[in-house]
Amino acid sequence: MGRKNTANTVICAIISLVYSIIHLKSSHMHAIRLWAKAHPGAAQLTIACSHVALAILALNLGLLLYRDGVQTGLIGLLAPSIVLFGGVLTYPRRENSGKELFLKFRFRNDLAILLAGFLLATSVFNYSITQAVQTAAPSKYQVVPAALKQSQSNASTKNVLSPEAHSNKKASWKKSIRSAIKAHFFQNQKAGGKARGLWYGLIFLLSGGLSLLVTALSCNLACSGAGAAAVIVGILGAGAIVYLTGILLRAVLPEEKKKKAFLLAAIMLLGSTLLWFLIASIV
Repeated sequence: MGRKNTANTVICAIISLVYSIIHLKSSHMHAIRLWAKAHPGAAQLTIACSHVALAILALNLGLLLYRDGVQTGLIGLLAPSIVLFGGVLTYPRRENSGKELFLKFRFRNDLAILLAGFLLATSVFNYSITQAVQTAAPSKYQVVPAALKQSQSNASTKNVLSPEAHSNKKASWKKSIRSAIKAHFFQNQKAGGKARGLWYGLIFLLSGGLSLLVTALSCNLACSGAGAAAVIVGILGAGAIVYLTGILLRAVLPEEKKKKAFLLAAIMLLGSTLLWFLIASIV
């Protein structure tokens, strides 16, 4: 199997699906809306199941990208985050536009938020598993299996393995990944115990509460016609939440490095924001 082939196939399939959704006929969308209005319970259950399926797909895509040697990095976290917050701040209101225009813009914003959330979840999982393996696995060991990469000595030379050997290499690699992740979380648990997990949970709840307040304030400003002020409040509020959460993490968990603490604070903010949107979509 060539390098990045599997991940590229999944990404192309996702792009094709998004393209198909965008180009759905208005009659089909109208039929879907009528069905959802007539069957609210089934519609909410379908939405919840689709969110779970997308989350599972995002986790698997993050793992595939890591397996193929692709690391999303900070850009992979910031780009979908900006799109996500932009979609939230510019979300249309029914009282500010006609019905057809409102439905059109709401569909676009929903699709942008959904796609940004999916990409963000993929990037977060890719970054998390990369950090977990690098922390737990010694540097002298190679985490990515040689069976899934080209030869380092000669880039034009490809590894030729039998199907049985390839399957064994792949199974061994998956086992090493699971062992590395278990060792990473065991190390964190041993370092801080239950108190460490409790602090993480409390700080996550605090970040979620602050993000809800900032989002509500931005939405109120946007509804009152102050769109520029809403964007400024959203950006400054998100930055303030990340800064305060990072300072708090450094205060209660002094063993955390400064860069890691602020990155963890940003991930907490994004995770809590996605959680609020998931709850709102279900309710």
